[in-house]
Amino acid sequence: MGKDLHSVSSEPGLGSPPPAKFTGGDFNSAWEEPALAGVTEPPEESLYATFYKTKLAARTTRSTLAAFLFCVLAAGPFAVVTVFAYQPRFEAGIGILGAVLFAPLTEEFAKIAAPLIILERFPWRWSRGSQLVLACMFSGMVFAAIENLLYLFVYIENPSSRLIIWRWTVCVLVHTLCSTIAGFGLLRVWRDTRKEFTRPNASLAVRFVAAAMILHGIYNAIAIFIRR
Repeated sequence: MGKDLHSVSSEPGLGSPPPAKFTGGDFNSAWEEPALAGVTEPPEESLYATFYKTKLAARTTRSTLAAFLFCVLAAGPFAVVTVFAYQPRFEAGIGILGAVLFAPLTEEFAKIAAPLIILERFPWRWSRGSQLVLACMFSGMVFAAIENLLYLFVYIENPSSRLIIWRWTVCVLVHTLCSTIAGFGLLRVWRDTRKEFTRPNASLAVRFVAAAMILHGIYNAIAIFIRR
């Protein structure tokens, strides 16, 4: 008694239990199809590879040029602002250790900051890895030029002609060389991500950036020794 005689589920041939209730799966997901039972959903990296290739196909020469010019024009000033905001605090309290350790660390990271950010966020913007190396190299040159102007016209009163020549030759060469070395680290990251269209792995550049910092620190130590 109490059964609905008009209910389809009351038919004798339909005595099996009613269908299981929905437990939270995605009705709209293609991976819920019975024919795909046992097939796992593609990992996030596979989705990123598709996204990467789509962006790469849509890339234009103008966007690549814009990324390159941004790094060249912005990386130098960005580096100088970063260094002169923090470096005096290090040198005031730590002295030689600040110039040999902390200054190279902050400067080398700051000089490649713009190329690295674009590489990590928009790796498809670089059509060739050599663009990354050149961007880092010019970043070092711009950094050195702005640093020289600040030292020779703001921080140092009546600089000697010898000091002026030193800063516009040796200092520019060291900054350019160190940032170029770090640039080869970014080149390694770019080649790795372009090979399999995976997310950029910045750790691949650590050795090159460390080498740039060490070279910079050695130069600062020698410069301090010569001045004394």
